Amino acid sequence: MNGVTFEKHSGYCTLRFTPELSEVAWKDVEEATKRVTQQVHDAPANSVLVDLSPLQTMPSGVVASLVQTWKGMNEKRRRFVVVSPQQAVTDELAQTGLTSLWTLASTLEQGYSELGVVGDTDVEIDQVPPPPVEPLTTSSDPFIFEEQRGFCSVQFNPILMTLSWGDVEAGTSPVIQQLKQSRRKSLLVDLGAMDMINSGLIASLVRMWKTMEEKNGQFSLVSPNEVVTDVLKSAGLWKLWSVVDDREEAAYDLGVSRGAQSEQRERRILVMVAVSFATMAAFSMIPMFMKREGDVGVNSQLAALLLAAAALVTGVISVIKDRGIPRLLSGIAVLVALGILSSLWFEGNPIKAAQLSPGNGNTAAIGIASTSDTQQNYPGK
Repeated sequence: MNGVTFEKHSGYCTLRFTPELSEVAWKDVEEATKRVTQQVHDAPANSVLVDLSPLQTMPSGVVASLVQTWKGMNEKRRRFVVVSPQQAVTDELAQTGLTSLWTLASTLEQGYSELGVVGDTDVEIDQVPPPPVEPLTTSSDPFIFEEQRGFCSVQFNPILMTLSWGDVEAGTSPVIQQLKQSRRKSLLVDLGAMDMINSGLIASLVRMWKTMEEKNGQFSLVSPNEVVTDVLKSAGLWKLWSVVDDREEAAYDLGVSRGAQSEQRERRILVMVAVSFATMAAFSMIPMFMKREGDVGVNSQLAALLLAAAALVTGVISVIKDRGIPRLLSGIAVLVALGILSSLWFEGNPIKAAQLSPGNGNTAAIGIASTSDTQQNYPGK
């Protein structure tokens, strides 16, 4: 295929990219990448030299292609050297976070040195054949924006891989404007139709994410394709975003699906119960300290203990399931409940005072038991 050449040497393989690659459709690039990945895998050498020196800029799809080839190599033995003297190319690689994974060289001589080989020897050149030509059906809209109940959604169209960086940026701006004008604070971005992704699209994703950050909103990304997900991981964005495999899971993650809303209502009920019971338990402690030795003090402590136990159970469940302010409130309720339950060990609490009081029922019961024992021991009396 025009734009890509695979060379198999005695100790390494070479991938050469030329500017003609920018004229190739992204689907053709994907098919060529699969074949190159297999050729690298089948080669006895586990070292690859990627020659990007003829490129002034990075064509669409090249980054994802390189990631796929790199992943197809033996993880423990692979050596992957990328040669490019152009600052624009290396900057784009740095933006995706790949410079920390690959070795960069500015000249072919430096690349050969990094691999520990001596130039082009024993070369077998294989021009990657083009795949069968298929009619390309595309939509005119690069981004499909929709406002749905409780959230906004943006679907990426594969036509984006055929657009230049400037066109992608220009198409992203209206989406950003719509997100700012929308009252919804949750965004679902669907990359399900994308088989590849480049740094220009990553920049668009970052712009959308920052827009939602400014609104204190939520951001969930649907990426079922492993190649696309690997590029996101390499760019270091996996830890910042919620990345899931399908829209249903993304809607649940945003809290806008029916199941998520039902679970959210249950969590709110748990918080309300925990806080309410903890509050009532705290107020029930007041009569306990005012009338320690009376029935009122004992009953108020028993009521406080029962309410605190209920607040402790519901509060712990809420702390495990919830987050944010509800989790904080549940945590406070748990601490209050633990403090009230610890009153059983207070010196002079009503229950202990009632047990130790000489005139209570327990003393009488002990006296009756003693009398009975005496009569049994002395049956003649």
